[in-house]
Amino acid sequence: MNVNFSSEQFLETGLPARLIESLDEAGLDPRHLVAEITERTAISNFTLTATVLEQLRSAGIRVVLDDFGTGYSSLSCLHQLPISGLKLDPSLVRDDSRRPGVLRAVVSITESLNLTLTAEGVETVDQGRHLRALGCHFAQGFLFAPALDAAIAERLIAGQRAFLPPSMLVA
Repeated sequence: MNVNFSSEQFLETGLPARLIESLDEAGLDPRHLVAEITERTAISNFTLTATVLEQLRSAGIRVVLDDFGTGYSSLSCLHQLPISGLKLDPSLVRDDSRRPGVLRAVVSITESLNLTLTAEGVETVDQGRHLRALGCHFAQGFLFAPALDAAIAERLIAGQRAFLPPSMLVA
């Protein structure tokens, strides 16, 4: 389960302890929780963010930088943050044909830092195949499903752990 946190929520005193307590109360394994924060959050208070990230990682909770590539990132800081992965901003997916080297560079960075890479905003089969060929680990977007109401999403999750459109399964 991925949960997005605002800067205020993520840097609130006691967040790691509250998350761990909530997971314990619900009987959930922390490894199944992924906290998502934006690049802006990560660099707004770098020291505090790094401390919170380390506490979450020690508890088994993974953290990814969401909307990566929106202009706030400091590549020199990436290796200093105890994160599990990056989520590409949809603009990088859309603009890849105009600036193909940027996406390849991000894939290379994630590989060298042993991070997972998720592409957001994947809308076409060609985009999905291209991202997979580049080495992108995960993708999300309208190619896989439109926005769903809670009841439909619950049935989807209960019935399948993951799904791909048939056109994505063919090489």
